[in-house]
Amino acid sequence: MTSTASQPDITSTSTLDRRFPRTLLLAGYMFDAQTLVQWAQHLTGNEYDLEDVDIVTLAYFDVKEIAWRKYGIPIQVTGEKATAEDMLNIVVTQSRDFLDGCVGYPEDKLPQFKEGAREARVREVMIKEGLWHHLLAHS
Repeated sequence: MTSTASQPDITSTSTLDRRFPRTLLLAGYMFDAQTLVQWAQHLTGNEYDLEDVDIVTLAYFDVKEIAWRKYGIPIQVTGEKATAEDMLNIVVTQSRDFLDGCVGYPEDKLPQFKEGAREARVREVMIKEGLWHHLLAHS
């Protein structure tokens, strides 16, 4: 017996989006590669070249390690951008499982987080370390 129902078009955007789950929601302060390099230079005293993908990657790991080791603040790459120049980073302040999440999920339907003590502590550390103005200038 054959079915007359049409098969889904696996190349359509809506079908592709459903095929790439994103099951963890993150909240925090997002920043771009330029801000990442500025933070790395501030925290390490080293020079980093924004045009060199390997150096931007090194800057990410330097900032991630210092932020966690010195302040207990997690930083991670986020978003769908694959290139170092276009990548977004986030100072993670909250997270939660989101089993229905996928690429292209409507932003207005995402569960919302409420700002709390963790955000206040992160903001205080970033202001004290002279990093907050970089975040505001480039976000």
